[in-house]
Formats: sequence, C-alpha cells, structure tokens
Amino acid sequence: MISMQYDLESFTIDFFNRENTIYSVTLARLTSSGQLLDTILQLHQKTWCDPVLLHDFVTLLQKKVDYSLQGHFCPFGRNMRDVDVYKLFGSEELDRGL
Repeated sequence: MISMQYDLESFTIDFFNRENTIYSVTLARLTSSGQLLDTILQLHQKTWCDPVLLHDFVTLLQKKVDYSLQGHFCPFGRNMRDVDVYKLFGSEELDRGL
C-alpha cells in the first residue's frame, strides 16, 4: 500500500511504501497551472499510483487552499504564473493530510 505525507522541512509531498520513499513532489516547482497539471499527469502514469491515491493527492492540495486550487492556478481557464506556493502550501496545516 502506498501512502503520502507532507514534509514541511523539504517542502515536498512524499509517497512511500512501508519505510521507503518512492516518489517526491516538490511543491516549490508548482508555480503555474502547467506545472501543476504536469505533476498530476506524471503521478497518473506511475504504475503504483491508483485512482484513489491520485484523488487523495489533489484533495490534499485542495484542502490546503480552502478548496480553491483552481482559483489559484487557473481561474476561468487563465494560466496563472508565479503562484506563491510558499504562501499557499507553506504551513503545517497540510501535514494533517488525509
């Protein structure tokens, strides 16, 4: 079973199976809607990432920004650049996870 955890120190969301980290998403990289979509699609292509885990990842990000992830990254279909991810994801609240 694959789990995920927010690591405030490294500013990542890590995916691991038992004790080993198998993939890390660096939140500092998610500064535009294109980069967010790229990350979601990369996760989708991983053989270990099932639909539930992908849903949980997006939900974790959504919870952090009060269910307005779209509003921060692509409101009304516009590509937002230079999203301040440290402001969006930079607190321990995300660590509560799912």
